[in-house]
Amino acid sequence: SWNGATMAASWRVLAGSGPGDLSAGTTTAKSGFGTAIELSRGYPAYQLQALDAHGKGIGTSKGFGSK
Repeated sequence: SWNGATMAASWRVLAGSGPGDLSAGTTTAKSGFGTAIELSRGYPAYQLQALDAHGKGIGTSKGFGSK
């Protein structure tokens, strides 16, 4: 879950070598209150995007790192 994001239909993970070098990775349909998404190893930076039912981005998290 992400702060009660009720409009989110799916989640997209952005991953890369740093905040300025992120590209779209896994997209996962929202499933219930908490959706588990397995992250690929080897990327030091990630962000999460909430997508609406049409695949349009409706919000992006602050970045986070794996280190």
